[in-house]
Amino acid sequence: MIRIFKYETINQTIQALATLAGILFLGMILNLATVTLGHSAEKEYSKTAKKVAKIIKKRLHHKGKVTIVDEIDPKVLEGFKYVKLNITTDADNKTFGFYTDGKYVITGLADLKTGENIINYIKAISDTIDVEIRSDELMYGNINAPVKIVVFSDFECPFCKRVSKEMQYIIKKHKGKIAIFYKHYPLPFHKHAELLAKIYEAGKKLGYKWDMYKYDFNGKNNDEILKTFENQLPKNKLVEFYKYLNSQEIKDKIERNKKEGQALGIKGTPYILVNSHPVEGYQPNLIYEIVNMELDKSKK
Repeated sequence: MIRIFKYETINQTIQALATLAGILFLGMILNLATVTLGHSAEKEYSKTAKKVAKIIKKRLHHKGKVTIVDEIDPKVLEGFKYVKLNITTDADNKTFGFYTDGKYVITGLADLKTGENIINYIKAISDTIDVEIRSDELMYGNINAPVKIVVFSDFECPFCKRVSKEMQYIIKKHKGKIAIFYKHYPLPFHKHAELLAKIYEAGKKLGYKWDMYKYDFNGKNNDEILKTFENQLPKNKLVEFYKYLNSQEIKDKIERNKKEGQALGIKGTPYILVNSHPVEGYQPNLIYEIVNMELDKSKK
């Protein structure tokens, strides 16, 4: 059983996307000669996809191009399809997904049995986002595993802590088939997040893989936090620990991860990519579904 909890006309959605994308849309119909409609010669798209592309094309403020990228029929609501469009103007180039019948756009569709938003699942399995992964970002698992999970995370984020537990469960359940890569994305309003990222990396250099999420640093200052980890090191390792902690190498790594996240438009944590399929926020059921989907693919 499903429940529609947000139902909008295409025009309403376009106006909302205008702010998100930084693309200005006019309320009037523009001369069709100013915009071209692109589509793949390899795939014949439905009337629904073409209709949505045509409506948006007519409302673009700048000269540009609307290209149908993909179309999926999840067979949930009759007549509705998930349509991905790339919108290119002089000012911007972005891809959007619409669950639509050509007249209305549904942005939320709940399964009453599971409580899950089906739109999130459709979007996740249809979208892929490429990001570079490095061997020094491996946190758990087999680096050559068929399913690679990239986690942009913050050691002070409570939902990241919950996701970390889910990741450990997935690793144990699918031993040898999963690799989890950790990218630091310390949020500016978490005052200890950057220090914790440096501590984790310095510990790794010394052969330690501290579970940063098992500690509670609420109400503690930087000196108290550092003391927690100093107490876990032999005294003859303290100088080396602080050398790494303050090194340019670790600072550059964290900064590189932050820039990667910013380039992807990440606003909060956790942000997860399962074989390039994006999952925003804490959505464990969605993560499990995509992991299982990717594992099934790897068997074929």
